[in-house]
Amino acid sequence: MDLDLDRVETAFRTDRCMPWSDRSERLSSTLSRCLLRLYRTELVACWIPAVDGLAKRLANGARVADIGCGLGEPLLLVAQAFPATQAVGIDSHQKSLDEAASRAGNLGLSSQTEFRREDAAAFAGGPYDVVFFFNALHDLPNPSAALARAHHQLAEDGIVFIVEPMAKEHVTLAVGDPVSRIAYGSSSMLCTPGAAQRPNSAMGNQVPTSTWHRLLDAAGFQNFQLTATTAFSRVMVAQR
Repeated sequence: MDLDLDRVETAFRTDRCMPWSDRSERLSSTLSRCLLRLYRTELVACWIPAVDGLAKRLANGARVADIGCGLGEPLLLVAQAFPATQAVGIDSHQKSLDEAASRAGNLGLSSQTEFRREDAAAFAGGPYDVVFFFNALHDLPNPSAALARAHHQLAEDGIVFIVEPMAKEHVTLAVGDPVSRIAYGSSSMLCTPGAAQRPNSAMGNQVPTSTWHRLLDAAGFQNFQLTATTAFSRVMVAQR
């Protein structure tokens, strides 16, 4: 993060944003590698099976979208594990989308995947059976608008599948917790400046589960569930 320290300081002092597209490529690739280890361990083996009926639905052939897909690693893991599923990655950063498409080609997944440059609050192409947000929702300028759009683009029996960093339900509970200390630092340096566009409702990465539940309710979702947790992550699912 020190690679961008001067520019982050300027963003804070001038009330300007610093989107992910302006970050050092070394930073983005390092974070991507760290998260990929988590996805490889948990996503297909643990998180998807924890959602009743989801693995069967994907195995039988579903249409899924990953919003804020970046380099597309978790979406490609889903595509590899479920060859009958068609997967669409959506992001606003063309260079990341090009790299994701290249990786899909190298894995022989080009016919099964598509990567499109669209806004999270206005993406199209539905109806989708599943809309994924892999550690991306809190980084968006307007998470509420993205959830509303996901609700609109889902099939009648579709679900939203959200992976977010672990967070305490109140800041006082985070005092002295080593994971929270790391998360609040990264939230200040990365997530909040990246989402602080106009108009915005930048949230940072320490959003309580109760807040996500409330935002999903407001977007029209039902049957909210916290389906899996690790020391660093939460998986939340809700139905259209």
